[in-house]
Amino acid sequence: MEINRKLLIGLSMLFILSAPFLYPAYAEPSAIDRIVFIHYRAKGGPSKGTTPTDQATNYKYTGIHWSNLPVTYEVNPSGSGISNPTAVVTAVQSALETWDKSTGKELFNDKVTTTTRADSSASDGHNVVSWAFMSDSNTIAITYIWYNRATKAIVECDTIFNTRFLWSLDPPSQTQMSIQNIATHEAGHWIMLGDLYTYKDSQLTMYGYSTEGEIIKETLGKGDILGVQKAYGL
Repeated sequence: MEINRKLLIGLSMLFILSAPFLYPAYAEPSAIDRIVFIHYRAKGGPSKGTTPTDQATNYKYTGIHWSNLPVTYEVNPSGSGISNPTAVVTAVQSALETWDKSTGKELFNDKVTTTTRADSSASDGHNVVSWAFMSDSNTIAITYIWYNRATKAIVECDTIFNTRFLWSLDPPSQTQMSIQNIATHEAGHWIMLGDLYTYKDSQLTMYGYSTEGEIIKETLGKGDILGVQKAYGL
């Protein structure tokens, strides 16, 4: 009886010592968070209020940033509807380089890789611009940002353009979305500038609505420039 009791105590102690390793009482939560920017098609006519101008000084920046520059990225032209994939890559590259010209930092790598990767809302360690079908016919593009909560450092960005729209190289018709125009806006999200929705800011690149035939976002306004310089310097 005494032997059995000691054996039971011994087995109980072994279980207690082993349990933390088998079933951790605390699991460290992921340090990575995700932000989603949705770019909508403009609806209706112009709003009333202050006359819009590209000299508006507004911008949104949270402090989240890239710590390792320049950013290397890939473009998947499939789904764009453009027969010349090289021209698609060039349009995206021109959009991202627009931001480089307004700061002393080299934000985006000059060398762009073409990929067949069809990115989604899941992180995979690649920064990708691609096309995919979206259920919402008013969503032009979605950009996903993954960043480290503790350091505020961006670890990945992906942008997906909606194949519901007709896409075009410049100049677009009044029924087509300009790749470069929309990509310039989405590139602003890649450096963590937020959308602006006030009518007086509608001449800025980071204005949150767009429409077919538009190319105004390809040229940064004053607020856009102030934003990128706040994030990465002159």
